[in-house]
Amino acid sequence: MAPNGSKEKMIAEMRQSAVEWGAKIRRGRPSQEEAWQALHSTIAAKLKYPLAACTFTERECISIMAPAIRAALPKSGISRTMASSVRDAPITSGGLGFPNLYKLMGTLRTALLVNQCWQKTPTRHLLHTCIEDMVLETGLYGLLWHQKYG
Repeated sequence: MAPNGSKEKMIAEMRQSAVEWGAKIRRGRPSQEEAWQALHSTIAAKLKYPLAACTFTERECISIMAPAIRAALPKSGISRTMASSVRDAPITSGGLGFPNLYKLMGTLRTALLVNQCWQKTPTRHLLHTCIEDMVLETGLYGLLWHQKYG
């Protein structure tokens, strides 16, 4: 990310990685299983690594991953016309389990936040102070984690 907050270069580099991976998959002759495994073990892992430090929108995440998905779907024997909600849904929910960068970014950031809240570091104290300030400013009473939502 640039010092001015611009994300364009990061998005362009990540998308270029997906384009290059897609071109390699199209040129190669992987089996359906190999194409599926390659999607999860190579490009999804590469694109997932910096996500915790990024603040992409859902649209930006879709544009980054689109070239890889367009290459992986036919090579994996999956119809291109399948709805993204089914494609991206977890296998346990009846979906295909395709990597969704936006959801991964959210879960990675949440996991890091929770992890830092349990560490005995200055970051923990800063996070606890920020959470307490948020509770005070929003007018909530009691522990934030015990509030009813929905």
